[in-house]
Amino acid sequence: MAPDVAGMEFVEPSFGASVDGDGPPRLLLAQQEGAVVVNSSGDRFVDERADIKELGRACAAQPDGLAFQVFDQDVMNRSRATPAPRDFASALAAGLVRTAPTIDSLAGDLDLPVGALEASLVGFREGLDPTDRRSRLLTPPYYAFRCRAGLSSTYGGIRVDGRLRPVTPDGTPVPGLFAAGEVVGGFHGAGYINGSALGKAAVFGRVAGLGAAAGAGHV
Repeated sequence: MAPDVAGMEFVEPSFGASVDGDGPPRLLLAQQEGAVVVNSSGDRFVDERADIKELGRACAAQPDGLAFQVFDQDVMNRSRATPAPRDFASALAAGLVRTAPTIDSLAGDLDLPVGALEASLVGFREGLDPTDRRSRLLTPPYYAFRCRAGLSSTYGGIRVDGRLRPVTPDGTPVPGLFAAGEVVGGFHGAGYINGSALGKAAVFGRVAGLGAAAGAGHV
């Protein structure tokens, strides 16, 4: 009998999936480093500090389900190769991020209303607490990443027992089969912690590996 599944009722898209470019969508989360998130009218519509699921729901409700992460050189300077959603530099090189010397020219390139975009950036800056480490978006050139909500994590998956053995709907372990990482369901529930996929891969992978080795008589 096939394994049961768990947590599938919580599956929903995450914020930050690329719209442009070829191939599968790429996740970029510049808002976590200080980018402002606006819709196709140039208006902010969400607190950028929200988790990627809440941001995804808010983005999906915007016209055409689109959003733009707008940021400056200070945020670009925070780019790093890992994790991939923080690699703004390679996204720029891949043509997924637009750049322009001024906010006006960036808005024109993206077909966003200049006045609304400028007002959104000013409002963002004025709302920052002096101790807030997010960028003030004052350092040119400027950048924008066009994105939507997309399925970037599994959320749900295979139901397992305490030894990471997939189980059937009646709780019977499937012989010789183990699960690990994001394929395991029932872990997140209705919430999601950024970066937890790495922990699941390492911890569940070790438990599953030990179980598989024990079943083969190696430990």
